[in-house]
Amino acid sequence: MKRFCLWLGALMTALLLLPLAQVYADQPSPSPIQLVVEGKSIQTDVAPTLVENRTFVPIRVVATNLNATVQWIEKEKKIEITDSANHITMVVGDKMALVNSQEVQMDVPPIVKEGRTLVPLRFVGESLGTNVGWEPNTKTVLINKFYSLMIDGNTVDREKYKVFKIQEELYLPYYPLESYFGSGKQEPSGETITNLKLRKLDTGWIIPLSIFKEHYRVPVEMEDQGIYIGTTEDEEETENDGNSDENTIEESSSNQLRGIDIEDEEIILETSNLDDTPKHFSMTSPNRLVIDLPNISLSNRLDEKVDPAVGMGKLDVALDQDLINEIRYSQFSRDPETVRVVIEFSRKVNYTIQPNKKGWAVNLNALPKKEGFLIVLDAGHGGSDPGAAGAIGNHEKDFTLAVTRLLKEQLEQMKGIQIVETRSGDTYPTLQDRVQLAEDVAADLFLSIHANSFKPETRGTETYYYTEQSKDFASILHKYLIEATNFPDRGVKKQNFYVIKNTTMPSSLLEIGFLTNKEENQRMLDPGFQQNLAEKLSQAIYEYYTINN
Repeated sequence: MKRFCLWLGALMTALLLLPLAQVYADQPSPSPIQLVVEGKSIQTDVAPTLVENRTFVPIRVVATNLNATVQWIEKEKKIEITDSANHITMVVGDKMALVNSQEVQMDVPPIVKEGRTLVPLRFVGESLGTNVGWEPNTKTVLINKFYSLMIDGNTVDREKYKVFKIQEELYLPYYPLESYFGSGKQEPSGETITNLKLRKLDTGWIIPLSIFKEHYRVPVEMEDQGIYIGTTEDEEETENDGNSDENTIEESSSNQLRGIDIEDEEIILETSNLDDTPKHFSMTSPNRLVIDLPNISLSNRLDEKVDPAVGMGKLDVALDQDLINEIRYSQFSRDPETVRVVIEFSRKVNYTIQPNKKGWAVNLNALPKKEGFLIVLDAGHGGSDPGAAGAIGNHEKDFTLAVTRLLKEQLEQMKGIQIVETRSGDTYPTLQDRVQLAEDVAADLFLSIHANSFKPETRGTETYYYTEQSKDFASILHKYLIEATNFPDRGVKKQNFYVIKNTTMPSSLLEIGFLTNKEENQRMLDPGFQQNLAEKLSQAIYEYYTINN
């Protein structure tokens, strides 16, 4: 009887729960996470999933949609993700990752779920140099390349205010565009959101470019990587009612670009204002340097020579036609005042911009013409990119530059070998710049110097190549490298690091040793070690040169 009662009680409970179970069964399942890459919706065999409020995707999604190669090392539960410019190493369950040989702490580590290896999408996407945004109400992840945004002559922080692409429409960050709508950085109202078709991401409100242009007529210039928005003519002009004190546009400041002169290999921008550092960037097709001088207006002498049809003036002096094709200038912005100077070159040019007694001096360093066997020496990292941190706080960029300088000195003593450096000081040429330099000078060899980092106990020397034509060069280098360092031999390896994958000449990347290992770090800081290393590497290069010439 007791057993029967227990059975009956269980049956009644089940019957009572049936309606509740039906209610839950009738509820719609949570909407899946949508993935939009470069404006297009991506369908995956395994849907993205949320883990600890982070979006995870199978590693295959990274390979097929972010133009990266993925390698899964089962024994170590390790994931290697590589694209044309970056290399990421992650281990399942470990929050510490390596991004271009630098340790980076992740919020959440990779996981294995139902036999699939999943990685945190935002971390991987941003490490590969893409924009990543999250729209909570539609559960949509947006991923696209970075777009530069300049508003009224001011470059917008693209890490803070991002541009996203959805279908074929570009969406701009509502801030700092909100000044056009008089919102004063107030949270937009419901009416504003509806009228301007704003969308709310975790990075902030975004507005379609077409709607912005529709509501506020403003000149917009588009390039492949940038969006440039200027002030309207209505804002720049003031109606003159006869009261010259209040309504006449005056020379807005005494800070003027008074002239542009060429002295030797310098271009002098004559200005009295040295308080605001010029902003500058280089472009190709054709090769040109763009310099923006903030809080500067054109002098009357220069302004008179501006062609009103194009809003631009040209320098009326003799130019070095072998190097400089043209110098032009314009009042790029009125509020704030910004003068833009564009220098067009006949070929690739390295440059620096420094203050001098007349204003700002643009120092030009044209690439050398090839004479004989030419090798490009690449000191890894530099400038804003310190590279790996050593056991006592030293930086990889300093070690690589020191060794490269010593190697250059050794090679200069060898007849028939010409040397070009990607950097000779604490600057940061991009990976693309380094490759382009080697291509521009038609180098015969390319050698990139680096130092490694990982766990404190990890030691050894590694030599990398990518193309088959580079294998012999890498093997010769490694033989001399092991002899010079006496560090554990970690071998010659094939890897698609950007600078050795994209150079067309034989190329190699050296990881001399591990700065994170106290013993190796101490030896690598020793000037005697660096000198011996440079001598051995020069011998390796000379051996390769004599065999192949």
